[in-house]
Amino acid sequence: MALDPGANQSPPRPDGPTPPLRVLLVTPTVNTFPGGIAVQAERFAAALNQDVRVQLDIQPIVPEARGVFRRLQQVPVARTLVTAVLYWSQLIRRIPRYDVIHVNSARFSSFMISSLPAVVIAKICGRRVILNYRNGDLERELRQFRIFRRLLAWPDVLVVPSGFLAAVLRSAGLEAAILANQVDTGLFRYRERTSLRPRFLSCRHFEDFYDVPTVIRAFARIQQVHPDSTLVVAGQGSQEAKIRELVAKLRLNGVTFVGQVGAEAMPALYDDADILLNSSKVDNAPNSLIEALTSGLPIVSTDAGGIRFIVADGDTGWLVPVSDAAALANAAIRALGETGRTLAMARAGRADAEKRFDWDHLRDRWLELYRGGSLNNGPLTPRPGEPAEPGRTQPSRTGNADQTVEAPRSSAGG
Repeated sequence: MALDPGANQSPPRPDGPTPPLRVLLVTPTVNTFPGGIAVQAERFAAALNQDVRVQLDIQPIVPEARGVFRRLQQVPVARTLVTAVLYWSQLIRRIPRYDVIHVNSARFSSFMISSLPAVVIAKICGRRVILNYRNGDLERELRQFRIFRRLLAWPDVLVVPSGFLAAVLRSAGLEAAILANQVDTGLFRYRERTSLRPRFLSCRHFEDFYDVPTVIRAFARIQQVHPDSTLVVAGQGSQEAKIRELVAKLRLNGVTFVGQVGAEAMPALYDDADILLNSSKVDNAPNSLIEALTSGLPIVSTDAGGIRFIVADGDTGWLVPVSDAAALANAAIRALGETGRTLAMARAGRADAEKRFDWDHLRDRWLELYRGGSLNNGPLTPRPGEPAEPGRTQPSRTGNADQTVEAPRSSAGG
């Protein structure tokens, strides 16, 4: 299919009031990728389209076929080819109609398959391209795939949700704007807790880099001190059988698996729990931690990657080294024992979330970037601490004062 010969020029606009800026968001969607990036895209589109200055439409990276092509899309052998042909044809037809092409991407493989075609076609058409990259494993990807650094230089603007990823890109000679994930502070209702019960929540997918087994092992230690503890485990993934087997092996009581939970049901889970446990080994800017901050739910987490840019250790949450079930358990037990301090952290976390993750704070920055504005980043520092350049060490404020925690070399999700 040939590109529109006039595609490198903006379509004519009628005289009169300035029409809205037209943006095409190329992204995973919740019907095929029920993860954080798709949820964020859905919220982003709904919020931005309330602004009369912009008109945003979504281009799914897995378009839904119709008729005979829909039946072929259900056949494993034909699915990839049908989806690719449909996706490319839609990109070629739609991109010339928009002023800005905003591409969401979450890892190297999906970038090559889904994001790069959108970037290339948009550049051919002379459109402004903004790539929003979210994989916390970026440092490893840049080392492993040398071409990736060159490809990331093609978009007009790189956007990342944390200073952690911005520091990784800067070490590779690339600059990125930092725009945090948004959260609906009205949807995630703040609950002022006056006491803490040993009611824990884990809500990460069952994949290796989220390391849910460490949460299970930590909970086993917690139950030795607080026998009435409960743990709700929300999520799904390839390690589910392994995690359930671990719960049975440790003979744990009070563990409830609730499966994949839709975004609309998450506020109730946060509201019912009193402490969020997170043990990811690699991470970037997880929605679950931002939503917990907004809900006033105390956080006990590992300090993987970009988490230190979201949670201020000792100020808005308790952070410990990765892959350390004993440290995670000890921090949780301490959080329960130091109720006043933990509740003060929760209040500070809500105030911080309102400033950094609320849509009113983020909207104008996005519109500025769409129109060609500068990156305008502040210092790339965790919250709090020294510059979080990859490989730097960071002292743990809630752990052993003499302990130095290696800043993880990569993180994922987001």
